[in-house]
Amino acid sequence: MGDNVVYISTTAGVYALDVAERQVLDTPQLATLRSTLVSQVAVRDETLLAAVPELHQVHDMMSWKNSVNSSQAACKPGLYVVNLHSREPAAAAAAVWHGNAKSCAVEKAADGSLTYYVGTEPADVLISSDKGGTWLGTDSFKAIPGRRCACEKRS
Repeated sequence: MGDNVVYISTTAGVYALDVAERQVLDTPQLATLRSTLVSQVAVRDETLLAAVPELHQVHDMMSWKNSVNSSQAACKPGLYVVNLHSREPAAAAAAVWHGNAKSCAVEKAADGSLTYYVGTEPADVLISSDKGGTWLGTDSFKAIPGRRCACEKRS
């Protein structure tokens, strides 16, 4: 993809937008995320991360809920990685972490390696320096008041 392309997360998946032409591009590598609620994307070089959150009762009130409901099972909640060079839709989006992903980031080190970050609910940030093979949490979030998921029943 060119320099004039931005990637947008929506309630209906991830889309590539040609900024100069103001047109949504046909991007087969993003097809597996179509009709999926994606809360955030992060792009570095040719790697795209997509955060897919859990659907909760509050989402039942949203107008887009019915369009997401049937296909959300194909993209379970978690963090997905997409190689933007790939032209193979079947292998385009791979889950690298399973859970309630709310946000994501990707960082490139001086040696060219990538570090993935996923923001979760309850509040935490998990970090992977091996493309999602292993994840480390950040204990500092455990002390934050109100850290529990707002959707959990309180006793």
